Amino acid sequence: MTIYYLLVLLLFLQSTSILLDIRILKYSGFPFLSFLSAYYLFFYGIFPLHSAHFVRHVQYPTAITGATTLYVSLFVAAQVLGFAIWSRFRPIKPANAVATQENASSALVGLAFVSMVFHLMFFMFPKMSSIPSVPQLRDPLWDFGFAVLAWLALAKRLSRPMIAAWLVLTAATILFRITEGLMTTTIFTLFIVILAALCQRRFKILVSTVVLAALILPSYGYVKYVSQTLLRGSPTRIFEFKPDFSAASLMASANAMARRSAHAFVLQRVIDLTPSTIPHADRNPFFRALVNHVPRAVWPGKPKEVLGNEFGKEYGFLNADDETTSWNIPWTADFYMTSGFFRPVLYAAVIGLALAVGIGWMSARIDRVFWFGVYVATLFPLFYQESNFSLMTGNVISVLVFLVISYRIALIIGDWIGEKPKESTT
Repeated sequence: MTIYYLLVLLLFLQSTSILLDIRILKYSGFPFLSFLSAYYLFFYGIFPLHSAHFVRHVQYPTAITGATTLYVSLFVAAQVLGFAIWSRFRPIKPANAVATQENASSALVGLAFVSMVFHLMFFMFPKMSSIPSVPQLRDPLWDFGFAVLAWLALAKRLSRPMIAAWLVLTAATILFRITEGLMTTTIFTLFIVILAALCQRRFKILVSTVVLAALILPSYGYVKYVSQTLLRGSPTRIFEFKPDFSAASLMASANAMARRSAHAFVLQRVIDLTPSTIPHADRNPFFRALVNHVPRAVWPGKPKEVLGNEFGKEYGFLNADDETTSWNIPWTADFYMTSGFFRPVLYAAVIGLALAVGIGWMSARIDRVFWFGVYVATLFPLFYQESNFSLMTGNVISVLVFLVISYRIALIIGDWIGEKPKESTT
């Protein structure tokens, strides 16, 4: 029954976040809290509830305690509160004419297309992943390029040939992702469309994209079947799943997705075993995030982030002989493993405050389309707090700097070929 109490609390926080984001949109800010609360509502409320009732093959307890309910609620509420306090006393002050500075300069459009092609090249040339520091740009550059072109397309500032090219690149990337068994990145791409539609008040597109994302979610089993069985000849390893479109297979696919997404139960296992059986982890997520910002090209011997495999085996989510599979460490579990019950709540408030500062600053820039792309590539992904903190935040500053420098270079090139830069990036 405790999971129902958590679900109610998360629904309340979701409603509060929507009201706060409406106020942020009023000041031309980029929304964040609604997406953050939605993540916790689904991954700590709806998916665990589904798993408890329908999934019969789990590696974790299918119930949570009152302490876990309180911890999750405080962790989310602290982020919302930290964000709301800053937004209340330091409201976003958009630069002059920010609403009209949505130009589609060839420099920005060109940089967006180059960014998407760069991401696509990782699928075509896998050896690129072995180049030091380069893989850290793979997903952020896709998010940036797609976001810029999505904004311009929804604003009707892209020509039809450019929209067609954007859609072709998107379709090709999704197909490559399916061959690798990736679905989360495709769902996140749809979330970028939702975000752009929300900022531009394109509510029909927003609702349509939300429905499309909901329809894609149960395809988890089919994506794994294509990737693992059809292309690689390995078993799909999804309980009771068959590659047909029967109700039973759809349910098995949905169950597999919910099982991997029931983060409340993952956290419960961590709370049950820490520190009574497993001592608190001897690491600092904030320090590790700073270390991750050092490029591997500068520090070739920089330790790799392999916490997911170690975590999965230590807490019994993976077999002891499994050396390849990684089990994601949600932020709630990550901070509890290192700091116990109370300090993570304070950390969450600081994180919410820092996010409000960063998002407010980006929302107030004159070159709105460029900074929307930067926001999507750096801070927006942090609403989806499903992997350890240092891994998710360890390249935010470096990606921001890279994009700003790249855009300045693109503007210079545009000036050389005859197009005068329209706006500054700062």
